[in-house]
Amino acid sequence: MGVYPASKKDTVFFFINSASIFLFFALSLSIKSGYSYGPALLILFALFSLPWWAKNIRLQRAHYWFLLVLLLSALVGFSDAIRAGADAGDYNRPARYLACMLLFVYFTVYPPRARWIWWGVAIGAIGAGVSAIYYTYFNIPPVWRAAKYLNPIQFGDSAALLATLCLCGLVATYKKHHLLFTMLILGALLALVASILSESRGSWLALMIWFVVLIVLALFYFKNAKNYGLILVGFLLIVMATFFTIGGETTLKRINEVTQQISLYTEKGQDHRSIGARLSMWRFGLHEGMSYPIFGANRAQMLEDKKVWVAEGRAGEAIVNLGHLHNEFIDRFAITGIVGLVILLALFLYPLGFFLRKPTNTHLHDHSAEQRILALKMAGVTTVIMHMGFGLTQVSLNAHNSGFMLYVIPVSLFFALLAAKNTDEYKLRSC
Repeated sequence: MGVYPASKKDTVFFFINSASIFLFFALSLSIKSGYSYGPALLILFALFSLPWWAKNIRLQRAHYWFLLVLLLSALVGFSDAIRAGADAGDYNRPARYLACMLLFVYFTVYPPRARWIWWGVAIGAIGAGVSAIYYTYFNIPPVWRAAKYLNPIQFGDSAALLATLCLCGLVATYKKHHLLFTMLILGALLALVASILSESRGSWLALMIWFVVLIVLALFYFKNAKNYGLILVGFLLIVMATFFTIGGETTLKRINEVTQQISLYTEKGQDHRSIGARLSMWRFGLHEGMSYPIFGANRAQMLEDKKVWVAEGRAGEAIVNLGHLHNEFIDRFAITGIVGLVILLALFLYPLGFFLRKPTNTHLHDHSAEQRILALKMAGVTTVIMHMGFGLTQVSLNAHNSGFMLYVIPVSLFFALLAAKNTDEYKLRSC
């Protein structure tokens, strides 16, 4: 449970944490590696100030389970790196889980102010849209698929995530913080524009999945949430108008390419285009996982087996040239077997179950407080659902820094804010 800002020292902790989380979201897609600066500040400050805040740690069962999932994720990553004979740089990926364990515990003691989170999300979403528009229409020469600093798929996925988080923020600010409410609407629209200009079809698929899930939850699960469901329904009309007004011919072309390339793959076996290559990789990945079912093949062995498949004429060169299998779940199964796949699912499903299972605090009689807590719960669900959707066509969590940072840190943040048995007065006031 977070502590009250009863002293100047506590006030400093809350301010630094809130400002760092604001920077994390606000800079995430606007500058190169923008998602790294806020967490770097947090880790440095958490380590430096450990003697002061460690005495206030009060972990509960839910905290321990989540920490266990993060630890197991790290161990799976270290195991794969060792088995593959990886160099020192490849140990950075699993080490990040350990760093996030530290941040998670730190968040339980000094949770950032939620209003700073929503401001960061709004500014980050606006920055993503402005960046995409500039690099598409004004940069000379234009940047391919709007992504200056990131892989276009990662840029589009991350922009879509920020758009949906903006919608969650609307629930917290509805009829209250008019400027922030307006900025969140603008952010959602501009982040959606960024997703469209990135031409990332995986982000559009994730958006559709998220929308269906959130509508069902808003109407039938979350207490007193029907009005918020109406907010999402209204926004759907804006989404559709934006897609076909701004995306226009390009959006429809990208969607039509899917059916065309599937036909070429099924009828002629062509897998040199993006969809055909994915289908070949998924077929290979399932075979690889079944060949090494318990602990997987490891990354180095999988590369050798890809080359064998190509030499035997069972797939084209494209599957060798791509570093992963463009499906989070199949990629984990192939590399780390059932063990790794189960831990990956736990990394998604345990937080999701927590966000859905945790009841709104029954001791709160302030409707505004319930509204703010509901927004955080929806943000947690949104982060998990969107990344599971991204994982159907991309390996973002285990292959890209941006995917990892924009999943594990937000989930840790929302989990820590909601996990206390009693939400303290400061946390309510600051949401």
